[in-house]
Amino acid sequence: MLETLLNLTEKEMNTKKILIVEDEWMIADEIKYIVEENGYEVIAIAKSGEEAIAIAEKQQPDLILMDIHLKGNVDGIEAAKQIGEKNYCIPIVYLSDPKSSVVVKYAGRDNNQITDFLTKPIVPKQLAITIAFNLAKVGNFPPPPSIPQDFFFVRSGKNEQIPIQVKDVLFFETDGTGTGALVILATKEYPLDRTLTKFLKTFPHPSFVKVHRSYAVNVSHIKNIQTKDQNIHFKKFDNVLREDHKNMRFFKKNLEEQVWNGIIPISKNGKNNLRDALNMPT
Repeated sequence: MLETLLNLTEKEMNTKKILIVEDEWMIADEIKYIVEENGYEVIAIAKSGEEAIAIAEKQQPDLILMDIHLKGNVDGIEAAKQIGEKNYCIPIVYLSDPKSSVVVKYAGRDNNQITDFLTKPIVPKQLAITIAFNLAKVGNFPPPPSIPQDFFFVRSGKNEQIPIQVKDVLFFETDGTGTGALVILATKEYPLDRTLTKFLKTFPHPSFVKVHRSYAVNVSHIKNIQTKDQNIHFKKFDNVLREDHKNMRFFKKNLEEQVWNGIIPISKNGKNNLRDALNMPT
């Protein structure tokens, strides 16, 4: 299916107009080359958020590749927000450096036109797949197979959100209120603004498996599974409470319990979920 999507007829491709928003000309030229090599039309390269908004209004591109960290008064996030507010219904793919020290603010939470996120340096095949995938969401082409996203955003402050890499997550725990949850990393924890069940539905990554009504785990960090005791042991703890865990709400709350040393309980349904996800023997 993906091969079919990436090999659209030249006529079909040429009808798709792409706006590139990037203020570094070498990166912009590289992206333009990749886009055109895959048969799409680049209608413009905007070097500022203001210019992107004006071009989007005038030319109505089919998709926008938007660098987040634009110079000037209007960055990529604000430009995407203003384009979204004008109801142009244009899918927008964010481009950014994942190691940037700049905190990503309001990165798409309230703008359903933000359909994807690519990290630099740009990988040509990944860019081609991302463009095809996001055009398929608004077009009549069959969608390609789902490609798991390797990050999600959590709130780090009142007006700030930061990306969390899937590989860094150990597990999730409900927060006890029934309205939210915690995502637990090796040395930090962050609140989720939704229940654990809702989060797993909106971010169905194959690495995340719900093993208990209060817990979901990243299966890539499992050390072993004790089926007799109905427990999961993690690689990164081994019965040692690390100094940097002492101020984490999760570990303070569970200090007298098994969970602090890397042991997560498994329910009957959780065992079935693990078996299905990992092809475990019965």
